[in-house]
Amino acid sequence: MAVSAKKPDDYYYTEVILGPNLKYIHKPIKLLPGIAQEFKVITKWPTIVDNQIMVEVYNNTKNKVTKQDGKFVAQIFDIKKKKVADFGITVRGTGSFTNLKVGNYALYIKSIDSSGQLKTLVTKKITITDDLRTVKIYLHNPELNNDYLNCNCVAFRLDDIQDFFLAPAQLGVLSVFDQKETPLTLGIIGSVIGTDQKIISTIKTALASDDVEIANHIWRHTLYTKMTKSDQESDLLQTNKRISDVFGIAPTTFIPPQNLYNNNTISILKSNKFTHISHGEDGSTQEPKKFQKSSFYEFPAFAYTAKLNPDTGIWRQLSTAQVLTKIDDSIFNYGYAVVMLHPYEFSVYENGSYTNKVNATKIQELGALIDMVHAAGYTTMTINQIQNLDQQKTQTPTDDVQFPNCNCVAFRLDNVQDYWLNDVQNVVLDTFDQSKTPLTLAVLGKFIGDDPKTVNHIKEKIENKSQIRIANRGWEYVDHTLYDKEKQKTSIVQTNNKISKVFGKTATIFSPPYDTFNKDTVTAASESKILYFSASIQNDKMPFPQDSLEHIPSTISFASLIDDDPFYSGTIPQKVQVKIQASVKQYGFAVISLQPSDFAIKIDVFKNDVNSQKLDLLKSIISDVKSNQMQIVMLESIPNLISGVALPDWIKNNAKWWSEGKISNNDFVLGIQYLIQNGIIVA
Repeated sequence: MAVSAKKPDDYYYTEVILGPNLKYIHKPIKLLPGIAQEFKVITKWPTIVDNQIMVEVYNNTKNKVTKQDGKFVAQIFDIKKKKVADFGITVRGTGSFTNLKVGNYALYIKSIDSSGQLKTLVTKKITITDDLRTVKIYLHNPELNNDYLNCNCVAFRLDDIQDFFLAPAQLGVLSVFDQKETPLTLGIIGSVIGTDQKIISTIKTALASDDVEIANHIWRHTLYTKMTKSDQESDLLQTNKRISDVFGIAPTTFIPPQNLYNNNTISILKSNKFTHISHGEDGSTQEPKKFQKSSFYEFPAFAYTAKLNPDTGIWRQLSTAQVLTKIDDSIFNYGYAVVMLHPYEFSVYENGSYTNKVNATKIQELGALIDMVHAAGYTTMTINQIQNLDQQKTQTPTDDVQFPNCNCVAFRLDNVQDYWLNDVQNVVLDTFDQSKTPLTLAVLGKFIGDDPKTVNHIKEKIENKSQIRIANRGWEYVDHTLYDKEKQKTSIVQTNNKISKVFGKTATIFSPPYDTFNKDTVTAASESKILYFSASIQNDKMPFPQDSLEHIPSTISFASLIDDDPFYSGTIPQKVQVKIQASVKQYGFAVISLQPSDFAIKIDVFKNDVNSQKLDLLKSIISDVKSNQMQIVMLESIPNLISGVALPDWIKNNAKWWSEGKISNNDFVLGIQYLIQNGIIVA
């Protein structure tokens, strides 16, 4: 929440801002001189909006869609790209939803083809408050759906370009963008450019590729808000002349120093044929105006890779994940993102100042960030190109992004434990064993080891070399994000010790309870010698974070798989195969999560008796997957199948022995180094 106070003639008022289009003004606030006072501000917004909100889908500006237009479904995602609502659109072109939190969301309308595949047609950003009653969305008039640009594009902006000063960092950044073939806007300071031939020649070479835009970043980095209008204009034109003399071009994009400007700045920019201004958060950026085609555009930088502490003069650097979150948020809210960079943050800080030494770690992280932006499906461009991509280009979170495909399926049976539904569990294991189908059992550590019926049956499968693997589900079925890192680690280690004691095996897969996790969970798993991490695709989205674990989330649950979804045609087994194929197409693989209760008879409560209908469905799923030329594999095989890398058996044995503590860290690392040196894997 952002709060700001302003003072009209005789009272103060407070603006409470929760996000774009969510601003509440509380007034009047009258202060007594010399007396400390507290004010409680209560907004008009409820926590949950429980009134029914209608969605109307239009084929044209006047008429709603009908059954002749096809079948449609609506999905709503929050700013974290989590789907929070999913509902059908009737033959009259309407649908409805309720019970969402106040906030900003993205509404997607998707068509359903004859095979049940979903295709995104249009999106609309909506702000849900208790005032909202109806949302209209137009399939063929996308310009009517959003106030802001909608290009899913990212522009990187490197400020403070100048001769010699922190030149290695400047060159390092330019080199990364060149290697990644990614456009970049350069903010050049006029008074200090033109004599460093290494900088000049590098920029000129980049200009020839059309991937670099030069922006005017003024003459001496003096605040425009402290200059007269005539001085601003003189400064602007002097900088443009210097840039023209050095590079042979006249900039049309302006980056104000410290991101501060005023109405005089805008006036002189327009009168001198400038087409763009890019300010930023440091300049107290207001919400962008409604986007429309014009001769002048404002594209502020709502994302940045580091932030200056004005008291210390040190740049606080953000992680790639934090920067990507800011990019995602900007694109969610405004349809584009401008990312601000400075040479300081890519330089080594020593003895109280930034030096002409490259911070190699930050340069590498910048390259990783660019890769993540591309992997997210965003288009990259210079600032002066953004408005040209204002066509409707929607990107449903993970829905329309294509990833490498292994055409493979894995099964994960969760919450395996003693006594509860043990007969049902054993029948499910027999089903996989008899069909020679791989299965991963996610075991709860505290509740395994005392039930001979459960333990002996699993041991029998393992000893008979069935394709059964044991994974770690944690000590108890508790949301591990409620624990700190050390307690999460204790849960994982305790469970692995129990698995080793009971089954003589060490689990290298961790599947967090409730499929929820945080950074501490991942770190705790890694420190516990876990190699593979299996939550759910809803919480562990692709592209996966760059950490030490291989992420293999479940992509669909058995309950969802066999649901007789009205948006798919055919019998339930036919719909099941369409859903599995859709998962493989969307993510490159399918991991189906099962629960023992999925196969138990329920009469008020679950009975320890097999539901033969559900079991028969499981058997048909296994059989149909195999007959459809998809391979069913062990969970931990998926990363190598996706990458197309076949690891030699000896390194797999090394990994197993390392996880069991039979070989040292150094021995295991030597094996990995051998694979890298011989080009078998790429670091």
